[in-house]
Amino acid sequence: MNTSHKPTSNGPRVWLEWAVMLGYALASALAISLAMMIAVVLTASVAGAQTHAGPSAGLTFQTTHGPVVAPLQSTRARLVVTGVTVRAQVTQTFANPSDDWLEGSYLFPLPDDAAVDRLRMRVGERMIEGQVREKQDAQRQFEQARAQGRQASLVGQERPNVFTTRVANIAPRASITVEIEYQQPLALKDGVWRLRFPSVVGPRYLNRTADARRLDSPVLLPAAADRAGEGAGSPAARDLNPLALTVELDAGVPVRPPRSASHGFVVRSHDQTRHTMTLEGAVAERDVEIEWQPLAGAAAQAALRLQEHQGKHFALLMVTPPSPDSAPLTRLPRETTFIVDTSGSMSGSSIEQARRALVFGIERLQPGDLFNVIEFNSQHRALYPVPRRLDEASRHEAIRFAQALRSQGGTEMRGALEQALGAPVTTGHVRQIVFMTDGAVGYEDEMLRLIEQRIGERRLFTIGIGSAPNSWFMRKAAELGRGTFTHVGRIEEVERKMAEVFTKLSQPLLTDIALRFEGAQPLDAIPAIGDLYAGEPIVIRARFERPPQAAMLSGRRGAVSWQVRVEPAGAPSAGLPALWARGEVESLTDAVRGSRMSGQSIDTLKARIVELGLAHQLVTPYTSLVAVDVTPVRPADAQLLGGKVPTRLPAGWDHAAVFGEGELAQTATSAGWQLLIGALLLLAALVAARGLPAGRRAAL
Repeated sequence: MNTSHKPTSNGPRVWLEWAVMLGYALASALAISLAMMIAVVLTASVAGAQTHAGPSAGLTFQTTHGPVVAPLQSTRARLVVTGVTVRAQVTQTFANPSDDWLEGSYLFPLPDDAAVDRLRMRVGERMIEGQVREKQDAQRQFEQARAQGRQASLVGQERPNVFTTRVANIAPRASITVEIEYQQPLALKDGVWRLRFPSVVGPRYLNRTADARRLDSPVLLPAAADRAGEGAGSPAARDLNPLALTVELDAGVPVRPPRSASHGFVVRSHDQTRHTMTLEGAVAERDVEIEWQPLAGAAAQAALRLQEHQGKHFALLMVTPPSPDSAPLTRLPRETTFIVDTSGSMSGSSIEQARRALVFGIERLQPGDLFNVIEFNSQHRALYPVPRRLDEASRHEAIRFAQALRSQGGTEMRGALEQALGAPVTTGHVRQIVFMTDGAVGYEDEMLRLIEQRIGERRLFTIGIGSAPNSWFMRKAAELGRGTFTHVGRIEEVERKMAEVFTKLSQPLLTDIALRFEGAQPLDAIPAIGDLYAGEPIVIRARFERPPQAAMLSGRRGAVSWQVRVEPAGAPSAGLPALWARGEVESLTDAVRGSRMSGQSIDTLKARIVELGLAHQLVTPYTSLVAVDVTPVRPADAQLLGGKVPTRLPAGWDHAAVFGEGELAQTATSAGWQLLIGALLLLAALVAARGLPAGRRAAL
């Protein structure tokens, strides 16, 4: 065949045909890639939902080795509350339901102020004590044990309130138990002690500008088994993430019997100060919340606890300033901006809680106030360009806006925060931002830096919505915004919790707070105490060469002076060195996050965190706990399989709203748009190809 080409007068047409043919070829390649992407997505989705019949029944995952049974995990926790401290032991059991050797990786939450200081691994009758190592050293030790067939566990910190347990070489039909212990302070707030035990980590949204330190996303239970009432009896749903909890409370003062609005505890009261609560048959899908109140006249408004450790004396001071009197207050006009999260993770009961909370806040505004409402999901949308003066027309317009909110899309909160923080300054108004969200983002540091840089004279109040909000982010945002954090976990709590928030907004601040110790001075600088709202506790951790005789706190509430002298009371406490070190680590980590220092200076801060972690055996951003058995158990020729242990979505979350009906995550990827664009390109190429001569189409 003569393939030579002779120039003709219709040369441009030939070049056009070749351009169309090239476009068709590219579109075909895109179509093939598109089909492969669909196959991968669907395979991942189906593999996560696949179950086996017979003796190896359980949730399986598709790997390069074929379907692999996922190790199952259960949690049993024992919390001992003694006055103002909590000592917790969390026991995680990883069971291997298969005939293969497995490893598992499990993402789990702990309280954001917990000092994790002990790890033990139980294998049969043997107990292996864990040790804190620098993160890279602990990782190497774990990987070496894993490769050598030795049983090992590794506990590391992903975020201040999110941890990962890795367990290697779980024998066929056997289990490994990992015990984690932590210490936590507990302060009287708004006249109530509240204890929260988080049990589930929801998926986190990562925006385009999020830092490279990405959250290790949990592997979720398939949607059909996770939805309420669907597949509840399936192997995947029946045994996944069971939770049992025991709380032993010794309040130190007479209290009403503790209660839980989140779970059905059995309460046994021994006397007015000691109570035991037990929970069985629950699943890890929502935060456990318990609260108890002092009997009338029995409230301990202040406590100073001491403990000697390695020649130093550690102190924990907790003071709840008295509530202001009921005298009428002169109310200043307010500028209040409400920011509400309407992303996919806020679907279900969360969006209803947010709507009710927003309407409650709007109805509490007074004539003369300025206000605005900003919602955000994949984008943000404001009711007004700038805050507008309240009148009956604008109030009704805002309520209609609130009642029409729907959850959808991603969690791009930056634009909403920037608009609220950048509103024109108004004189004569108290400027406040009320931020309602579940905080389900993986770029917390970016948002905290934004708040710290732009908050100015405004106050930021965070409202954590839903069954398992990102409490650390919400607490830190409120701290940087010199406001308060309130959690609304159930629709029935909305009015009571929002009333607490607006009561704080209407009461005078405790200002000019000063602290001094008698008989000894702290070895380390004490962070400055900012202004406080009514009911907010003061918590101070300090270290001394010799024990202080007392602590003196003073301040002003309007024109009225206030002070209290607190002496050490009770027997020496336990766990205070870990709590002090945990507070130091948090302060240093905050400095690293917001630092504009040189790399060398930041390295110095990180080295200090490592030093504290090793000295006090604490899990930190740069230290991990590792436990390794000395004896190899897996035969050299036996393959090690497995991966992440599946977990549930937080209670109330709607799987389809978060991930889309086709398992394409609205909150994590733009796969839906990619599919649409690919389909349109393919359609365009096919239409163009129809205009080619038959021979040209055949050649393609």
